[in-house]
Amino acid sequence: MRALQADQAEREGARGGGSLLAFFPGRREIERARVSLERLLPSVPVYPLYGGLKPEQQRAALNPNAPPRVILSTNIAETSVTIEGVVEVIDTGLARQTSYDPKTGLERLALTPIALDAATQRAGRAGRVRAGRCWRLWSALDEHKRSQQSAPEVA
Repeated sequence: MRALQADQAEREGARGGGSLLAFFPGRREIERARVSLERLLPSVPVYPLYGGLKPEQQRAALNPNAPPRVILSTNIAETSVTIEGVVEVIDTGLARQTSYDPKTGLERLALTPIALDAATQRAGRAGRVRAGRCWRLWSALDEHKRSQQSAPEVA
């Protein structure tokens, strides 16, 4: 379903000459989507973007002179980088966040819904140069259940 929505959004964005940025919770989901999109749309460039990539792979995804493309990113693209030419955003509304368990003394990664301030930040990645659109892949009911503010990492 998500691949079909990304396909539709990418086609609509390509008509306007812009790129599509899709937010995923982690590397595994990004790689799964990349493989699916490359099968469905072999002529459309698809770039992953996450912290563990080699610098040259990250530069390729961020290239301001690249033709319209699909960029599949973790929340790294939420605030830390600007990607030129993005006019469409698809937001899964999920992120992997580190949480500390005082009982075990260990940190663990948990899949969690993002807060509304993060969703607003992600939507703002579209249309930084001209009008853009954002598709949020959650319901209105889910929207009301989300926190307004992201918890600080030091908490």
